[in-house]
Amino acid sequence: MQTASATLSLERSKAYRAIFWGGSIAGVLDIAAAFVNSGLRDVKPMRVLQAIASGLLGPDAFTGGIATTALGAVLHFFIATVATAVYYPYTLRRFAHRARRAQVLEIAKLKTAYIALSIINHNLAALS
Repeated sequence: MQTASATLSLERSKAYRAIFWGGSIAGVLDIAAAFVNSGLRDVKPMRVLQAIASGLLGPDAFTGGIATTALGAVLHFFIATVATAVYYPYTLRRFAHRARRAQVLEIAKLKTAYIALSIINHNLAALS
């Protein structure tokens, strides 16, 4: 019985690790794309992170300085990690026959699609 619980604990540990790294990688790639995209329009990275925080705080986020910038960064990585956690079980069910390495690549592909759609959405929002 202890072997079964140890195996379950190990599997949970692997899942948490995969979700953490997937969320971190997706967050870095997504925010880098947002910084480049906004930089092309002369918008500072601080303003981008404050815009993320404004989803929670409203327009006051733009007057909050470094505190709301940090909040925007935390919220951004939280959202990226939650998105990874949502996709993780799907990839396990769909690609259970593949090796663990292939599952990590599938998560990376899904996160890349998420980032691409975020960029497209951001550009469409800027047009309107």
